[in-house]
Amino acid sequence: MALARARMGVVPAIPFNDFVARKGGGLIVLLFGRPGTGKTMTAEATAEHLRRPLYPIPAVQLITRPDFLEDNLKPTFKIAKHFDALLLLDAADVFLERRSSFNSSKDGVVTIFLRIMEYFQGMFFLTTNRETESDEAILGRIHMKIKYPGLSQQQRKIIWKLSISRACTHQGPATVDDRYLDYLATTDINGRDIKNLMAVAHALATMDGTRVDRTHIERASTSNEDFSR
Repeated sequence: MALARARMGVVPAIPFNDFVARKGGGLIVLLFGRPGTGKTMTAEATAEHLRRPLYPIPAVQLITRPDFLEDNLKPTFKIAKHFDALLLLDAADVFLERRSSFNSSKDGVVTIFLRIMEYFQGMFFLTTNRETESDEAILGRIHMKIKYPGLSQQQRKIIWKLSISRACTHQGPATVDDRYLDYLATTDINGRDIKNLMAVAHALATMDGTRVDRTHIERASTSNEDFSR
């Protein structure tokens, strides 16, 4: 966070610039790891901490012909600069993969993306769930690379506890005891799955006209288990 504050001019600092004018003046951050471990939330929290808007870019908007990419991307960067916004490109896998001679169209897209990204003067988050071999030219333009490992049991317990505390109905707050909370924390699922399960459990309790309890969580979990089989 201190790096973001200094690089984005939130605190007074003498700029550390590239040898080429207007090049490399931004802060590009790669967040990689398993789904539901907090990558997107990190970008959201950083934007909130810096009191800047967060501008998400749909990856599908950029995966196009090389001659169209520049027309799509430059206006996005201009908008971000105008509003002093942080950029977020979720699922940036296609731009991180090592280039080859077998897919010249995709390689052209990546080359143009890199060139434009390098001149962006703001903060740019890229996220990916995969840990594939990345293009060295891409890695060389990224200032920070942060890995998100799977959640620990204690981390899952915290997320469960927070999600349960938010699952209030008109009949009152959720009623889940500590023993069941400890059991939930042993299940190997990610933060997004926990949030989704609690959303379903909350809806079930609302329809039942009761508080959320373990039976609603179990019913929500059972439906997901049936799908996974």
